[in-house]
Amino acid sequence: MESLAAVDRMSLPPQGGGTLKAIARIGYELEEALADVIDNSIDAGADDVEITLLRDDDAILSVRIAAKSIARTNSALSAWE
Repeated sequence: MESLAAVDRMSLPPQGGGTLKAIARIGYELEEALADVIDNSIDAGADDVEITLLRDDDAILSVRIAAKSIARTNSALSAWE
């Protein structure tokens, strides 16, 4: 698969300190969350979805998700903050 080129970068950290803990308590795992992102990206018209996991020996340190062919502006993304 051809790597997707970054056009812009924006960090959208999760809101609320308890959100991740609450999601984990109900059994929502990383695999399910990534599957939801892929499904949502395809539903939104993405041609390609690339997920990169940065990890060390013990844990996943970060997740990078890139979707090609989804037209989102910075202002639309900023509305989520």
